[in-house]
Amino acid sequence: MRKALVVGIDHYAHIGCLHGCVNDAHSVKSALERNSDGTVNFTVRLLVANGPGSEIQRLELRTQIEDLFSGESDIALFYFAGHGHLNSVGGNILASDSRAAADGVQFSEVVALASKSKAKKQGSYPR
Repeated sequence: MRKALVVGIDHYAHIGCLHGCVNDAHSVKSALERNSDGTVNFTVRLLVANGPGSEIQRLELRTQIEDLFSGESDIALFYFAGHGHLNSVGGNILASDSRAAADGVQFSEVVALASKSKAKKQGSYPR
């Protein structure tokens, strides 16, 4: 089984909103779901925040990332379009409820979850 978590966040309650991340997430989902012959390629979980009422909270984002990397799979793929913040010790991806650049899911948490994954294929790109 191939599974993917695709996240696109345009709406942020406390920091500047973005435009295009939700569209990008929909495009990635469409590209991953089916092979050219119509057969299933990836099972895709799509999370999008495009306005008030569709917010993706930090806890929900982290829980969905944990779920992606749990259990057996051939490939577990995580795609994120939205605000992020880099710093000297890594950085964060920011959820809709983030209030500051350092307030989000840490890259190191995502890498640790992916490293512990039972997915048969692991790696990072570009290599």
